Amino acid sequence: MTLRTEIIESLQSLPPVPVVAVRLTRLLRDPDTSVSTLVETIKYDPNLTTQAIKMANSAFFRSSVQVVTLKDALVRLGNTRLLQLVIASSLQPAMVASVDGYCLDPGDLWRHCVAVGVAAEKIEKELGGENLDLAFTLGLLHDIGKLALGYFVDRNSEQIALETGHDAQSFLDVEEKVLGISHTEAGALMLEQWGFPEELVVAVRWHHLPEQAGSHQKLVDLVHLGDAVAMMMGIGLGNDGLCYDLSPGSLERLGLKVHRLESLASQTLETFEEIMKMFNTTEG
Repeated sequence: MTLRTEIIESLQSLPPVPVVAVRLTRLLRDPDTSVSTLVETIKYDPNLTTQAIKMANSAFFRSSVQVVTLKDALVRLGNTRLLQLVIASSLQPAMVASVDGYCLDPGDLWRHCVAVGVAAEKIEKELGGENLDLAFTLGLLHDIGKLALGYFVDRNSEQIALETGHDAQSFLDVEEKVLGISHTEAGALMLEQWGFPEELVVAVRWHHLPEQAGSHQKLVDLVHLGDAVAMMMGIGLGNDGLCYDLSPGSLERLGLKVHRLESLASQTLETFEEIMKMFNTTEG
C-alpha cells in the first residue's frame, strides 16, 4: 500500500461534520429559503440552538435587547453569520487541538482559519459582496486537510525537512513528493466526502494554486488572498507559512494591489478579535 493510499483510506475514519452543517450550507445558498425552514432544520440540534441564541446576544451585535427564541436569534444573525456559526461550531472542537506535523500549537489552526475567513470577507465586501455568505466559510475550511495530514507529516518530518531545503520547493510540493498528497487535496476530498457544495471543494483544493482551478475562479482567488493577509498578520503560520507564494494573477483578477492587502490586514485584525470573542461566547 502506498502512503497516498493509506492517507486517503484514513480519511474515511475521520468523524464527519454534522449533517445539519452541510444541509444549512446548501439551504443558505438558496435565496428563497425562509427563516421558518432554517428554524425547522436547527431546532432539533440543542447545542446549535443554544449557540445561536448566545451568539445573537453577544457584544458583537451591540444590542441591548436580549433574544430568547431561535427564530429571533436567526433573524438577528442573518444568513451570513448563521452559516459562520454552523461551520465554526462543527469545526472548532477539532481545530483548537495542536497539529504537530505543521508545528501548530493548540488553537493556532483555529485562529489562522478565522483570520483567513475575516480577511476573505473584508476583500469580498470591497469587491461588492456577492459571495459574503461563502467568504468566511471558505476561510474556516481552507486548511481542513491539515487535520488529516498532521500525523503523516509528523511521521515523515525528517524527510520533509530535508526536501524543503532543496531547490526552494514549496511546502505543498514537498507534501505531494513525500506523502503523495497535499493538504489541499486532502481537504477537498474531505469536503467532497461530507457532501459540501462543489464551489467549496474547488476553492479548498486550489487555494494555493489559483491558476490551476479551472472553475469558481473568484472564490479560489478570494480564499488565496485571504490566506495571504493572514500570513501578513502572522497568525497561525506553522512550519509552512513562510513558504507561501502570493499569486499575482489573483491580485490582477480581483483588481487589487499588494498595498491594499496590507491595509486590509489592520482592518482584519480588529474584526478578527471581535469574531474570536463572539465565538468564545458560544462555549460552555
